[in-house]
Amino acid sequence: MNKKYEINEKDGDKVRYVLGNRSNNPLFAIGLNCSTATDEKSDPTLSRIEKLAEKNGFGSFIMLNLYPLRSTKPKNLPTADNDDLIVKNAEVIEKFLKDYSKLSVLACWGANIKKKKYLSKSLNLLLEKMKDKEIDWKAIKLTESKHPHHPIGTSCGELIGFDVEKYIKELGGSK
Repeated sequence: MNKKYEINEKDGDKVRYVLGNRSNNPLFAIGLNCSTATDEKSDPTLSRIEKLAEKNGFGSFIMLNLYPLRSTKPKNLPTADNDDLIVKNAEVIEKFLKDYSKLSVLACWGANIKKKKYLSKSLNLLLEKMKDKEIDWKAIKLTESKHPHHPIGTSCGELIGFDVEKYIKELGGSK
């Protein structure tokens, strides 16, 4: 496997774009924001995603995020967005995905996407960058408010299908 860890080094590892291992059959997970995990140290979220990938027959996982600024709690993200970070995140992810025509993507950002307006903006930009890909969207389960559940607090069972277009419409955005 080919390990991938892409950060913004000028910010002292405060911004992470990609973390995981390349394989012939990776599960791409899109979360809300970066956690404490690095290429040398996992955290509970990444450990859970790794187990989900393994249990569902994927060769590896690659973690991507709606917003690349690292924060262990979404409430600690800035109130206002940083357009440069959102655009750079989408560009790095688009470049990273260029070698893949088919993707299995685990949506796992949870209901916290509603807490910062720029997170749905970022999701829309990522979807725009991924529009030419054949994507099989997955979720662990949905929250009561129909958001794709965060990996923590869930079992490592079978993934379900996720209709991202319907979700975007209900979120109030456009795809």
